[in-house]
Amino acid sequence: MSQVPAHQPPPTSTDPDQKFSRPEAARYLGISARTLEGWAVRGGGPRMLKLGSRVVYRRRDLDAWLDARERASTSSRGETA
Repeated sequence: MSQVPAHQPPPTSTDPDQKFSRPEAARYLGISARTLEGWAVRGGGPRMLKLGSRVVYRRRDLDAWLDARERASTSSRGETA
């Protein structure tokens, strides 16, 4: 059985419906998988799909979540750049 490298780069497809595992989504966002897991429990993170006991994230939902956090400065509360 082959092992996946721990520091594997995120998938390179640009398909908006591409699905990411939690570790892949965390790498894509540049955060830890633990942070993403916490947001999944408490709210505040990107939208996700629950497939049985498995959680996956669509590229378009990750991109939308990132876009919603774009700011012109660190002190702005919602005004985008």
